[in-house]
Amino acid sequence: MLEKYSKFARKQLAVIQVHGSRAAFQRLNDDGTINIVLGFIITAIVMAIGVIILANVESAVPSLENSSWSGLQASVASTTQSGYGLLAIVLIIMAAAGILGVLFMFQPRQK
Repeated sequence: MLEKYSKFARKQLAVIQVHGSRAAFQRLNDDGTINIVLGFIITAIVMAIGVIILANVESAVPSLENSSWSGLQASVASTTQSGYGLLAIVLIIMAAAGILGVLFMFQPRQK
């Protein structure tokens, strides 16, 4: 693994020596944008699958209406639903980061 990273470092150093530090950053920014897009897609898929799983778990658990546990059951269900509402904000932030990454790629290079 050390060889892999030292090879990457040598390649980046060569890019900096030939084209300047801006070109090295541009190359890393391209990879970062791809990672943001993949992360966005994976997060959206995991959230969709999680909603299905949580809905099935909630419907499979017997109702505890006449028990002291009924309040806890309702609390867990509402907290989980609220948490998934907040996870949508994560997708918005990831999309904004991806858009900013793409905009930085189109920025003219200064010498």
